[in-house]
Amino acid sequence: MAKKRYRISRKELEKERIREERMYKGSNNFLGRFLYIVFALLIVGIFAGGYFYFFIYSPAFVEKPVIEKPVIADEEEFEVTEEQVEYIANEAGGYKLRSHPVTKEKPVIEFFITNFRDTYTLTVDDHNLTAVEGSAINPDVRLSGTKEVFRQLLDSKDFEKDIRRLVRWRDIEVEILADKSILVMKGYKSLYDALEGDGEDIEEQQGAGQATGFFEVGSHAGISSLGFMATVNKLFLAGFMCLFIAAFALGYNMHEKHK
Repeated sequence: MAKKRYRISRKELEKERIREERMYKGSNNFLGRFLYIVFALLIVGIFAGGYFYFFIYSPAFVEKPVIEKPVIADEEEFEVTEEQVEYIANEAGGYKLRSHPVTKEKPVIEFFITNFRDTYTLTVDDHNLTAVEGSAINPDVRLSGTKEVFRQLLDSKDFEKDIRRLVRWRDIEVEILADKSILVMKGYKSLYDALEGDGEDIEEQQGAGQATGFFEVGSHAGISSLGFMATVNKLFLAGFMCLFIAAFALGYNMHEKHK
């Protein structure tokens, strides 16, 4: 018995071809839109991350206020004043601190003169520094040192190098009082950078410190409480780089497909 043959008309073949083309175009359109959305989100993430890093976490576009170096009295008559605290904080990058973007709380640093038990409160308002005598109500950070240490900073010919040396030798103690997330949002990385530096002068300081017996005891102890800033910075930069690479790869792939 002969097998029955089924014939498909040209009209039916054309309908099937059109249906398959529509399905293919539909899937391509969905994939294309999805890729565009992902690409747009990556670009937004890059810009948002850049804004957060350069304007909140580590402010880079802040003009330094002009605070004249106070006149220093003779060593026997020297007393720490509000003007001196403002000058030291300004030179240490305190002007880069900013109010919390959500709570609007201002950065507050307490300076404690250990051998005279004097306390000064420094407040940063719109990158302007104001110091008053007295204890802070709710400070973010406390910096402690003797009157002689403050005089060294005022006499310093290389402020950045000297303040890092004093911190590493624990002549200046750094005490974290606020939550770490608050410090991040108020831009305290600028203070960390000023106190820690890039480590280029560590060997020189190590030799001097060992000779005087300080370095072995207090190596980096004064800044260790702010050390989490370095970890946050590395994680942020790594994430930012991943976003950039992903956006570049996706953009290149989309460009090649549309050639």
